[in-house]
Amino acid sequence: MTVIKRMVIIQTMKNKMSLFYGEKCMEALFYCLYIKMLHGLLRVYSFLYSFLYFCIFLKTTMEKWNKICKGTK
Repeated sequence: MTVIKRMVIIQTMKNKMSLFYGEKCMEALFYCLYIKMLHGLLRVYSFLYSFLYFCIFLKTTMEKWNKICKGTK
């Protein structure tokens, strides 16, 4: 009887440990995917910011050069 009880206790402990590590593994996977998603969003926003910045920068410089060129004629 005690051998069966020990086996049951050991098996339940193994099940609890595997559930615990399974939860930790899923939590780590969730954080990894969350970080990848944030990294992707950061790349998109940085691209859009730089694109808009250079569009505005080039527009203002082209306007300045047009004024300079028209003023010299």
